[in-house]
Amino acid sequence: MESDYFYQDSERLIYRPLTVNDVPAWIPFFTNLENPEFLGLPTDLDPQEGAENWVNRQLVRYKETGLGGLAIVRKSDGKLVGISGIILREIEGEIHYEIAYSVLPDERNNGYAREAARHFHQSGLDSKLSDHLISIIHIDNVPSQKVAESNNMIKGDQTVYKDEPVYVFRTKC
Repeated sequence: MESDYFYQDSERLIYRPLTVNDVPAWIPFFTNLENPEFLGLPTDLDPQEGAENWVNRQLVRYKETGLGGLAIVRKSDGKLVGISGIILREIEGEIHYEIAYSVLPDERNNGYAREAARHFHQSGLDSKLSDHLISIIHIDNVPSQKVAESNNMIKGDQTVYKDEPVYVFRTKC
């Protein structure tokens, strides 16, 4: 990974690189996936295959860019509750750094996405990674939009990403 800034803990959470051993814990994310279009995923995705692909995609990102989604681990019990990090994205021909976050269904509404998004926003600032950060959010994904807004990000214009309508939230660093 590119910087130690990303590994610093937040109040309730630890951030660490994913490993293939995290696949079983990530399977519930793909079981009865409510809105796969929010993530640009197929609707008929097998949960095991989805979890393997998601984790393996992060492992490739680590090698290629030094960035990617990290495991979000709850300090109190060591349980993986989600994945969050900074990911390189291309939108309309430009490269951006995206604050991305996904939380397991049983762990939602506990503030973990908000805490992780704030952590990676601050990490992006501290590391001087870029002069701005973004979050790409499906236009119907109101909970994620609220997380971005709580992270002092401003909703930009609507565009299309992975064939889905999205807003690009931005913040200046």
